[in-house]
Amino acid sequence: LFTSRTLWTRACDPELKSPFKRESFILTMKGPDSVIQMFRVDQFFKGGLPLRHPHAPRFLRVDQSKNHDSTGIACVHRAGWAEVTGIREPIIEVDFCIRIQPPPKPDRIGFHKIRAFLAGLRDLGMKVANVTFDQFQSEDHMQLLELAHFKTAYLSVDKTDKPYVTVVNLLNEGRRKMYPYEPLRSEFFSLDHDRGKAKVDHPNVNADGSPGSKDVADAVVGAIFDCVSGPEKAGQDSAQGIEDIRVDGSEMGKAGQEKIKDFDSHLSRRTDRIAYLRGWVEGIWIDVDKRAFC
Repeated sequence: LFTSRTLWTRACDPELKSPFKRESFILTMKGPDSVIQMFRVDQFFKGGLPLRHPHAPRFLRVDQSKNHDSTGIACVHRAGWAEVTGIREPIIEVDFCIRIQPPPKPDRIGFHKIRAFLAGLRDLGMKVANVTFDQFQSEDHMQLLELAHFKTAYLSVDKTDKPYVTVVNLLNEGRRKMYPYEPLRSEFFSLDHDRGKAKVDHPNVNADGSPGSKDVADAVVGAIFDCVSGPEKAGQDSAQGIEDIRVDGSEMGKAGQEKIKDFDSHLSRRTDRIAYLRGWVEGIWIDVDKRAFC
């Protein structure tokens, strides 16, 4: 599918850093852990907005695990424009991608904690344009997020090779930016591309003997494809949408820190019937049934 390590390296900006504290981590269903605990809030947000291109809408993707596989999450946005053969095309920057590993059986990945993480990002100032899922057991997640006023959609990266080919074109044209992330690089260079069937899949076993996977790759490709082809793509050339603005202020404000504390406490108080998920939705503070997120 893609073999140029030179182009891949050029697309990885060493000045960009992962906002996550680890390359991957285990997320339990029953334990007190949460995704936001692994996220460097002060590195990603400043002054109540994302540090990089603060007003650009973000496109999020959750590639939900099957059985006992890992789950991939990715977030991207439009970071500018480039001329490609006389046509103005978007430059896509990957805000983050992460591999979430399953806990030992019989425990499973806590998907309610992933939904809470998405709500927390919006609560901290991220403008979320859309959240996409693959088909596997995603309807319940989409409905719960829609009840909290998120826009969601089903987007498959398995039915055709178009999403992957789109990302390969971005790489060839120098229009994808992100930080170096080994799980994504390893998955991407191990993929099998059946051009006759127009399908992209991972091998059962990689060359080094490890199990094949593409959870992170699917998440990044799905988010990028949604960003370049989704309903929010029009009108993103305004200064508000893509200009590289740095917001004044050295640290996340006290209010933002309090939100994180409240956010984690909602995850831990599992005996409560109602959690007050403090999400700002169209100017109104809303109460959300804890079962929807926690």
